[in-house]
Amino acid sequence: MKFDIRRLDVYRRVSKDFTQPTTFGALVSIFSVLFILFLVFTEFMSFLQVETISELFVDRPSPGDQIIVKLNISIPHLGCEYLGLDIQDEMGRHEVGFSENTRKVPLHDNTGCLFDGSFHINKVPGNFHMSTHGAQQQPRFVNMEHTIHSLEFGDHQLSNFDFLPGSFNPLQDIDHNTDAAHLSHDYYMKLVPTTYHPINGGKMSGYQYTYAYKLFGSVTT
Repeated sequence: MKFDIRRLDVYRRVSKDFTQPTTFGALVSIFSVLFILFLVFTEFMSFLQVETISELFVDRPSPGDQIIVKLNISIPHLGCEYLGLDIQDEMGRHEVGFSENTRKVPLHDNTGCLFDGSFHINKVPGNFHMSTHGAQQQPRFVNMEHTIHSLEFGDHQLSNFDFLPGSFNPLQDIDHNTDAAHLSHDYYMKLVPTTYHPINGGKMSGYQYTYAYKLFGSVTT
């Protein structure tokens, strides 16, 4: 007697003569197909979506490394003939009235000034500030009320990429035009180097920063 291995099949096919379609079964089938298509579509869209991954690294500057600074600021109550940029740091740098790669545009019939420029600072503690120290003649009245239109650090303006998380230009449009005169406006900043690698290759470097703002001086009436 010949043994038929098909007798061991526990998933036997049922003849169509013994099956009957139902409305409930059709609904389940339609729902299942739609659900499968939904899963395929969502997985495909997830595959196409670009994910931004953040990683921390330690910046190890070499002697002579510098950071480019891009500053755009308007001071409405101080003429351009008095306004200048001073730079100093712990390496002994001390420049008064720095003017390379900068421009000054008179405002309000030369009663104010728009300063726009880019300059380099060393990767060491230091400061840069707007002052009248480099002017040939000092003004009778110094009012440093101002609006910072933009202040960014690094070769690339990463703040232009809205999808990038971070604080690349937190001082943008900061307005201190309602403070009392004869005051010194100080910003204490901490910089964090940031490198962005686009999906299509290449590398863009910039700096995020945080700041603390303080007013110094006395008010005279």
